[in-house]
Amino acid sequence: MGDGGAVAGWVEPDAGMQPRDWKLAVLTSADGGATWWDKSHGPYLNAAKRSGDPQAIANAAQLQNAGVVVQADWSFRLEDFAGDYNDLNSPLWRAYLLPSTFDMR
Repeated sequence: MGDGGAVAGWVEPDAGMQPRDWKLAVLTSADGGATWWDKSHGPYLNAAKRSGDPQAIANAAQLQNAGVVVQADWSFRLEDFAGDYNDLNSPLWRAYLLPSTFDMR
């Protein structure tokens, strides 16, 4: 809490699973679990906002569908997720392993 550093870790796969077939959704809650916010799209949306390009902001929803990429070694790293103060101080976090075909938009 209080740190805007990367959220990182790894997935422990079952036999036969391939990293390319999966992605993560990372959610956080600052109100005791009443509301959950998807932070998986944070890097895309924050970059688009910084660019000041209205088209980039519009396209951020498409990029959001990428989720958090599971690397070939089953590790993941979510950086630049924080959109506001509540993100940095959220005590509750969840990560969901989803099929790569899952539509997060």
